[in-house]
Amino acid sequence: MQEYTLAWNHTFSPTTLNEVRFAYLRFNFLAVNPVNPINPTNYGFTGITPQNAAVASLPVIGVSGFFTLGFSNDGPQPRVQNTYQATDNFSKVWGHHTFKAGFNMDRLEINNPFYSNLSGSYTFAGSGPFSTGNPGADFLLGIPDSYAR
Repeated sequence: MQEYTLAWNHTFSPTTLNEVRFAYLRFNFLAVNPVNPINPTNYGFTGITPQNAAVASLPVIGVSGFFTLGFSNDGPQPRVQNTYQATDNFSKVWGHHTFKAGFNMDRLEINNPFYSNLSGSYTFAGSGPFSTGNPGADFLLGIPDSYAR
């Protein structure tokens, strides 16, 4: 996380003050990110071209009742958030009265791509159109019920 603020106060007279402030905040967070990115083609998976190969991993392989292998169906989820702020406040004392006027502007920029099923997801449940009825046997024969990417 990075944060920068620049402020300037100027006294025009003993009764007149102006405050100006500019701020910037950057929040960079990597959620559900593989520790060691792997290209699925290095392990014999063909036809899988991840959108972002720099964060790709092995496909998720789920065999109902037995096991689930692979990285994650829900990631990676990098998030970079930039916040820009500008503020100006003007104060004037006039007799027994104080007048204030101000302006505040915030600009929020969020870059949060969500790579769902980035490297693919195979499901072996034993219920597909070409299934043997046994998820384990379907896995060994290479007959998934579904594939998502």
